Amino acid sequence: MPMTKFNSTLQEQRRQSLRIFVQLTAVALNFWVLANTIRAGLWMFSMVAIVETLLMIVTTLTKPKAVTTDWWGWVAALFIMVFPLTATDVLQVHTTISLVSIFIGDFLMFLAIVLELLSLAYLNTAFTQAPEARKVVARGPYRYLRHPLYTAYVIVYFGQAIQWNEFLYWVTFVAFLIVLVIRAKAEENILLKTFPAYGAYRKKTKWFGL
Repeated sequence: MPMTKFNSTLQEQRRQSLRIFVQLTAVALNFWVLANTIRAGLWMFSMVAIVETLLMIVTTLTKPKAVTTDWWGWVAALFIMVFPLTATDVLQVHTTISLVSIFIGDFLMFLAIVLELLSLAYLNTAFTQAPEARKVVARGPYRYLRHPLYTAYVIVYFGQAIQWNEFLYWVTFVAFLIVLVIRAKAEENILLKTFPAYGAYRKKTKWFGL
């Protein structure tokens, strides 16, 4: 085997190993989120965690058409996992929440969860934590938004930020937005390289729709 081909094969194996590690880490964290949401009685969040976990397991077991070579895409994919842990355990130091904040936050989170479940239904087995290419989804909310699932994540986080209204939470919200944009960019790059038709789709849709 020529050295260049050997190196290429080795790099691909490493990317696949990294993909599996990222996916399994996300599955483990989803189980943690599921346990905590069930304990707190947050059944809609629990439902989302179950759906995401099942889809993540399926996509871990099936090899994608391509995986990103952008190192910053991998870093973003790993960092995104940290935010649910930070948001639920580290930053919840509030003592009182106004009724107005509760209503607005809960309303936004409800809308976000509906959008998230709808997005997952159309995304199906293309849902992954690792930045990779499986197929181009252009139906349902993906007909109008390139990243409706990420839009749902942002709305959920924003709803929680309104409820808790703590400085550190708003800081992590901004950090989450930055990391999510980086992750989305890595995903778009690999989709564009793998599926030429994605370029036309990208021109017809908005990024997050916010």
